[in-house]
Amino acid sequence: MTKKQTVYAVHWPEINVFKVGISERKRWRTFVNRGANVLAIMDDFDDYIGASDFEAACHFAAESVCRPAFTSAREAVSYLGNHGGGYMECYRVPGDLMPSEILRFLDSQLAVLHAQA
Repeated sequence: MTKKQTVYAVHWPEINVFKVGISERKRWRTFVNRGANVLAIMDDFDDYIGASDFEAACHFAAESVCRPAFTSAREAVSYLGNHGGGYMECYRVPGDLMPSEILRFLDSQLAVLHAQA
């Protein structure tokens, strides 16, 4: 039996950074323990490919308007643990965006990408 895949989004209010990731082991709990708030948990993916494609689209959308949050894994260790693994999946929240608007922002960017396809 294949484990369900989860795409999650978390936000660290202290540094105004968000991360989108994929996990089958609830990795976002590590981030909550390090000060993050869970924005969304999307666990309706039956396989890795579907979850991975959705995660990649979220990153593409975020990268189009957001700056990277960290310049190195070392810089991210205190927030991500795991030697800073996943630091390239973290983004600074644009100055005109409230943390509560991050998911709507990603959704709007995904809609634009879908319309262009």
